[in-house]
Amino acid sequence: MSTTGTILINSALGLIGVLASGETPNADETADGLLALQQLMASFSANELADFATRTETIATAATTQSYAFAGARPKKILSADYLISGINTPVQVLGPEGWAARPGKALTAPQVEAIYCDYAYPTVAVLVAPIPTAIGSLRMYCTVDFQTMATVGTSFDMPEGYERMVKYNLAVDLCPIFNRPCPPEIAAIAASSKASLIEMVASNKAGKSKLEVPPVPPEVIS
Repeated sequence: MSTTGTILINSALGLIGVLASGETPNADETADGLLALQQLMASFSANELADFATRTETIATAATTQSYAFAGARPKKILSADYLISGINTPVQVLGPEGWAARPGKALTAPQVEAIYCDYAYPTVAVLVAPIPTAIGSLRMYCTVDFQTMATVGTSFDMPEGYERMVKYNLAVDLCPIFNRPCPPEIAAIAASSKASLIEMVASNKAGKSKLEVPPVPPEVIS
């Protein structure tokens, strides 16, 4: 579903009574709305609510090289990885700082990469591999996707079904104190419930299952 900052901001301002039907915000109101929208979307990315999809990034490994610059846009999180060499594809362990520090034999060489560590540095991200490969291979990483940056109110933004409603109502809640408006209880309730539903969906997707895969609990037998 495609939308814009203008649509989201105007809708949110309408929900809290700043705008009547058919009205448009002035320049200051638009600027305040855009800043609140940018901060809201950044918070969604930080708490992984924006992880509604993954992108695949591939790094070509070279013999005797351990550290590689991340080729694509800076990842927020690498969920999993695998390694392809000589037509054989095997899973790779994704380690955090402690796991990488504790891993023995990081300086050893071997044909197959077994583990990786991403430093998530800014602006240049480095990915380290262990053992150090002795031949050319291909490291494939599955990374979370952040919300697109809403640079201007006219920026076009694509999101899955359900996300526009969640963003609009949560933006309305955030705009209430900015515009000195009390937050209508029904708006706060929809904002909370829509956000909770998407958090549950994201968690389910990461687990690789849906609610339909969970067997129903049988009714209690009354003797």
